[in-house]
Amino acid sequence: MRLRTRIKLILQNLLGFENYQFYASRFIINRLRSIEVEADFVRFLDLIPAGGLILDVGANFGVMTVSLAKKAGTGKVYSFEPIPENSRVIKRLLKHYKLNNVTLYECAVGDKSGELKMVVPVIDHDKIPGLSHVVDDNNNDEGEFFTVPVKRLDDIPELKQADNIGAIKMDVENFEFEALTGAKELLLKHKPIIFCEIWNTEKSKATFNFLKNEIGYTINVLVDGKLVPYTNQDALNYFMIAP
Repeated sequence: MRLRTRIKLILQNLLGFENYQFYASRFIINRLRSIEVEADFVRFLDLIPAGGLILDVGANFGVMTVSLAKKAGTGKVYSFEPIPENSRVIKRLLKHYKLNNVTLYECAVGDKSGELKMVVPVIDHDKIPGLSHVVDDNNNDEGEFFTVPVKRLDDIPELKQADNIGAIKMDVENFEFEALTGAKELLLKHKPIIFCEIWNTEKSKATFNFLKNEIGYTINVLVDGKLVPYTNQDALNYFMIAP
């Protein structure tokens, strides 16, 4: 076990897991623009148009929800997070930062409404909520399992009535195709800029084809500080922009 992981586990034991994540999230929020691995998200923040509704799909512990809420100003953020422990931390962060422009949906997002089984991986006794994902029958996942509600974005009344959805941040651990196809009507209507982590799997091609061919997006990546068209570069984060 790495030293960093040992220190993390010691702090979690001392503070409790939820308290540890609350303080860790605050640390990241306050230093976000100086953290190199968050450069893509920071660029997305700068691209978000003023005045529109912002969706944070797969909010984890709320670092990006808080950042998006600050960016939104008088606008509004709808945040989606199905893991109960994560949602509790988000609520604490919203209270701490006195943010009143966020609506938290404690559910997953997919292509049909109902329920899903999800797992929070545990590796070497280290719980990793950032990798929480929908259980795949083909994988032997180890960790904490949850049955969570799931909704189609297209079915949510507040979103159906929205005048202007300007941006979507999505991080749903290889469930992007289901989440995005379940939002087809909203995407066609609003054409929001989308910032999305997409794994390089068999599903990624279907996701890109859906966004390009059925919605009309261009797929872009950040290279040396510049957005360029995606041409099979090695990337994890993608920027979907409508012409």
